[in-house]
Amino acid sequence: MNLLPKALHGDASLEAIVAVAGQGVLAHVPVVRAAGHTSYCRIIIGPLTRWALARENARHGRIWRVLQAVRLSLARGFLGGVKVAGQPGRNPGVLVMPGDQGLEVALFSGRGLADAMAVAVNWLLNDWRAAASVTAFTAPELVVGRRRMVRCLFDGELRRLPPPVRFVPGWSDLRYIRTLA
Repeated sequence: MNLLPKALHGDASLEAIVAVAGQGVLAHVPVVRAAGHTSYCRIIIGPLTRWALARENARHGRIWRVLQAVRLSLARGFLGGVKVAGQPGRNPGVLVMPGDQGLEVALFSGRGLADAMAVAVNWLLNDWRAAASVTAFTAPELVVGRRRMVRCLFDGELRRLPPPVRFVPGWSDLRYIRTLA
C-alpha cells in the first residue's frame, strides 16, 4: 500500500523526496504483527476482505472478473463475521492499524450495503469511523477468531491464518528515511 511512503514523506513527489533524503531522519516505524506476518499500514480482517479480489481484477483490466468478484463480495462480504475477543457479536470487517499508543482498531458491525454506504458517506464528509455501524478504539493487543481460518489483508496481501490470531503492536526491524518534520 502507498500509505507507508505517505506517512514518511507526506504528499511529496518522488523527485522532492530524493532531493531531501540526505537531510531525512532514520526512524523505526510502528507496525502490527500476527502469526509471523507484519503490517506497516493496516490489516483488514473478516469477510469484507473479499473485496480485494475485485480490486485486483480491476488493476489488471479484467472487467468480467471484476463484475463476478463484486457480485460474490456483495453476496458473501457481509455474512457472518469474525469474533473479536472482549467485543460483542461478530464483525464482517475489522481494521487494525499501528498507532503510537497501541493498535488502532475499528470494528464494522454493518450487515449490508446500506451500512457500507453510510460508512462511505462518513468517509467522504469526515471520518468513516464516526459511522453508527463502526466502533473505534485503541487496544494493547487484539485476539480474533475462534474456529474458522481468519481471512486477513496485510497491507493489501491476503493471508488465511489459523484461529485464534493475536495481533500485537511493535516497531519495524529496519529504519526508514523520514523526510516529514
